[in-house]
Amino acid sequence: VFIVVSGWQVDRRRTVRIPENVWRQAACEHEERVRKLLQPGLVSFYHPLNAAHRKNREQPEPNEWTALDPKHPVYNFLIEYYGLKGIKGPRRLARWCPSLSLLLQEETRIKTIAELEEASLTKCPKTRSTQDDEQQQDFDILNGGILLEGATEDDFSSLLHLRGAQMMLDSDQQVNGVLYCPSLLFGKGEP
Repeated sequence: VFIVVSGWQVDRRRTVRIPENVWRQAACEHEERVRKLLQPGLVSFYHPLNAAHRKNREQPEPNEWTALDPKHPVYNFLIEYYGLKGIKGPRRLARWCPSLSLLLQEETRIKTIAELEEASLTKCPKTRSTQDDEQQQDFDILNGGILLEGATEDDFSSLLHLRGAQMMLDSDQQVNGVLYCPSLLFGKGEP
């Protein structure tokens, strides 16, 4: 019933599968929302903060990320408090990972973007009545996982958040997706 991922046991029964077209759409929509929120605070491609990034190039690429303006109080807060320095900061915020609340749902296969959004926002009804039952639910969630079908290592450079993720290989050692696992994300139950 369990599969082993980098020494961690993941309960196959609590693995939620998301098809490639669904998670890619969710990741793109997330990036668009982040870009819309940060756009007023992004400095020009020609600003000195982007000097290292624009090395060997004269023109920016379309939708290219730039650094946040450190003189603006809100963006300065993001830079200083959350460490969103340089171009990597906004790019890091734009990376997507699935909501761990998906592991609280009964459904183990998400088929559409609407199902994904609904499942990500919906809280699981409290069905446990004893402390032992609540601990079992915590164990079930901690040992579950969310599989993004068709994801590759290249997706980590722009689309996906790396923390808590593990590449999944098939029997021929070919990548067949990425598994997000709360045990990896929060460092619980280390092997």
